[in-house]
Amino acid sequence: MADGEWRANWIWGPSISEEGDARSRHCYFRGTLEAPGGELSAAVLSVCADTRYRLWVNGRMLGHGPARSHPGSQYFDVYDVRDLLHPGSNTFAVLATHYGIGTCYSCLGSPGFLLQADIENAQGETQTFGTDARWRAASAPYGVGYERMSIQLAYPEVFDARREPEAWNLPGFDDSSWEFALNLGPVGMEPWIEMLPRDIPPPFFRGMAPVRVQQVGRVRLQATARTDENITPAEDMERATTLEVVSSESVSFRHPALLTVAPQSGQEGVSVVLDFGKEVSGFPLLVVRKGAGGRVDIGYSERIEADGTVNPNHWGGCDVHYADRLIMRPGFQRYQPLDHRAFRYVRLDFYDCPEPVEILVEMTVSGYPVEHKGEFQCSDALLQRIWEVGRYTTELCMDDGFMDCPWRERGQWLGDVRVEGLVAVYAFGDSALARKALLQYPQSQDDSGWFRGIYPADPPFDPILPTFCFLWPVALWEYFLHSNDRTLLESVWPNLERLIAALKACVDTDGLLQDPPGWVFVDWAPLNTAGKSTAVNAFAYDALRASGKIARALGYPDRGGELDILAEDIRESVNDSLWDRTRGCYIDGIVQGERSRIVSEQSNVLAALVGLADHRQTEAILRALGYKAYLLSDQRPDVDRSEIVTIATPYFAFYLLRLLYGCGLHDRALAYIREKWGAMLDRGATTFWEQWEPHWSLCHAWSAAPTVDLMAEIAGIRPLQPGFEEFTVDLRPGSLSWLKAVVPTPRGNISVAYHYRTTAAQIDPMGAVIPGGAPSPAITVNLTAPTGSRAHVRIPLLGLSSPSVRLNGKSIWKKGVPDGGSGDKFVRDGDAIAFSILGGRYHIELERD
Repeated sequence: MADGEWRANWIWGPSISEEGDARSRHCYFRGTLEAPGGELSAAVLSVCADTRYRLWVNGRMLGHGPARSHPGSQYFDVYDVRDLLHPGSNTFAVLATHYGIGTCYSCLGSPGFLLQADIENAQGETQTFGTDARWRAASAPYGVGYERMSIQLAYPEVFDARREPEAWNLPGFDDSSWEFALNLGPVGMEPWIEMLPRDIPPPFFRGMAPVRVQQVGRVRLQATARTDENITPAEDMERATTLEVVSSESVSFRHPALLTVAPQSGQEGVSVVLDFGKEVSGFPLLVVRKGAGGRVDIGYSERIEADGTVNPNHWGGCDVHYADRLIMRPGFQRYQPLDHRAFRYVRLDFYDCPEPVEILVEMTVSGYPVEHKGEFQCSDALLQRIWEVGRYTTELCMDDGFMDCPWRERGQWLGDVRVEGLVAVYAFGDSALARKALLQYPQSQDDSGWFRGIYPADPPFDPILPTFCFLWPVALWEYFLHSNDRTLLESVWPNLERLIAALKACVDTDGLLQDPPGWVFVDWAPLNTAGKSTAVNAFAYDALRASGKIARALGYPDRGGELDILAEDIRESVNDSLWDRTRGCYIDGIVQGERSRIVSEQSNVLAALVGLADHRQTEAILRALGYKAYLLSDQRPDVDRSEIVTIATPYFAFYLLRLLYGCGLHDRALAYIREKWGAMLDRGATTFWEQWEPHWSLCHAWSAAPTVDLMAEIAGIRPLQPGFEEFTVDLRPGSLSWLKAVVPTPRGNISVAYHYRTTAAQIDPMGAVIPGGAPSPAITVNLTAPTGSRAHVRIPLLGLSSPSVRLNGKSIWKKGVPDGGSGDKFVRDGDAIAFSILGGRYHIELERD
């Protein structure tokens, strides 16, 4: 709004509202704005819907939204439409839907649509136009009464194009037969109490065609025992049996995206499977260019079956029935779902087509707009590919919020957000989406101090996850370190205090947390999390330590000290009660007074990572788990490795890898990444899976940790002070002969290019060939640090005992001895050289002895 004041009213379709059942209702709206003559100096459009809208202005598709939110803190979208409006009549056309249920990416509200246009001409005259009872409304021809796609998703779309008003969204359409809209009330009414402008960029839209035809076959619908008419498209597709490969006359292609299907009748039809080459997310588009009717069932899947077909029905952690239906009319028509779909393969089953159907099949890819500001390149092609696939996986899991996956549920789970937020910072230089998520979680905080681990959402299960609640202050602190945004910490500090009070209420007389409420999730593995759990106490300890840092950053040093003391009390209690001296590791917990016999990687990794374990205990844990046995080959752990609960997901491997880096085991971490993530790529993954095996979601950004790690741990670029005012370049290349990394920061890009020369010919990060027999200088590093920053650099010597060092051509060391007044600022740090530099560009050379 131009002056910040809403004058428009919430509206909905009268007939739809009178039907009583508001589930899966779609409504058309049209309104006309008479704009004054002359040039407009400003034209701002504010738009919202509960639950989704798609908007056209003068026939041009303008946007899709709004961003996910709770109706009590409802986001609306803002568009600059000055270039879309013209003097005289301007048409606004809208397709809106109300789910009528809560999902994993939306909260249950009430049917409603809201639009306001504020315009100003060159003379300073203003005009406001908005939704009210003069708008026209009509029910859109979508089927109702179908079962939802899954307990996480909304409903399938069954669209009857025969009943679609032709050109309804274009200027000149006669809507006089439509009803007048029902005026629900002004802004501020229940349930939309607070209206917030969108605080993230609008989504992008980009066309994409399938890359190949996967399969063409004939299908036959099988009989069903059900007597109701609302059999979902996915059910029909599951019951359709592939009979045989059809002749080329049945389907012909001019391109994988453009096909012609011969006439079909009865229970038999033709099925076409198209492959987009990789996982995609957005809005599939079907353009029927010629035909006389019939129907097409549209099934989506991330995977292909062994027989080459696509089944849109998958367990995937929860039953998912992922298909829509278009009932075609004669002639030209377009169909595009109003809700997102994510898949690699799309299956089209054609039935009852009296004439040939010529159809174009494309994908309007859509999501959160990112720029590839971060870079990572290295001499290991496998690690390079892992970095790129992790980046792409995260892109697909970014839309109007972070998502665990774009396919099964699109939920913003806090454990996923912590990993995804780090990838977004390093790969894209974006912290806005993480800010939005971290601000939204405490909106769900109840009187007990706990809040939901997935939000905004209304899934049909208890969504309080105490371990994810404990991750919230950790993610807040990481966000602050990378962004230097103190305002977020200030705004959520009262919520953090209430969470700490909830944590303290779970501490028993022996100083251990016991049975916090909700679902205690650590990993998809059978570790013991009941009672007094090592893993739960480790998460709580880490939360208190992070909260203490936040308190000091906000100017509350005394409170920070209190939180550190509370954390130390938990650490001592864990070691008193849960450390098994005989086995040299932590047990999983104590349940009803009984010490668990279960030993898990999860509990021990967390305890060592967050600091519950001291150095000696950490060494014992690494030996017991097998990650450091090669360092002490003469010692055998007292724990039978076969009895240890192992890590089940790439998500929890995020914590293991951080432990290995913290213990200096970078080579071991890289070997683990090559083995585990490389195995997914070997099996054809285009995005990383939820689990090590392709059982559930095949695009899960909680699995993208290596994309962060290769930049933060191998290139070693990490913030030490908020906003990268101070940072490390702690190079740990291991066997990599070269690497190059660029990390975007609020102060500017940090870039480092490292090259270790051998006597063999090779290619350096800049693409220049280094001839054999020219192995000097042995190590070169090019570094750019933003103005006003300080970098703490560590370069491995790789066995150079007495190197000579030059900085920007100036001798600093000669044969391991400082040379000149500044040489003493370069110090030995084990098998490395360490120094600090201010912002600028540097070229460092290390000569062999």
